[in-house]
Amino acid sequence: TNTGFAHLHMEYFQFAFEIGLIGLSLIAWLILDLVQVKCIKRYQVVSKAIVIGFLLSCCFNYPAHLWLPSTYAMIAYSFIKGGKSDSNT
Repeated sequence: TNTGFAHLHMEYFQFAFEIGLIGLSLIAWLILDLVQVKCIKRYQVVSKAIVIGFLLSCCFNYPAHLWLPSTYAMIAYSFIKGGKSDSNT
């Protein structure tokens, strides 16, 4: 029977099938680490919004399989994590 759904567009299911439970748990660890970082500077807040938007897009699409959105998300994540060490010095 045809239900009208050819396939599910969810990046997290794709990750689970491609890299397994260990890889999916590492991705969950990165997401939890992102949530726990306190953003002090304005560029960190903007970067966190970019990464959260990328993660939400992963629920409905495959942005991690495209090089440009993945690169933007990685650069934004590095701004968040790199800015955290600035406040400790």
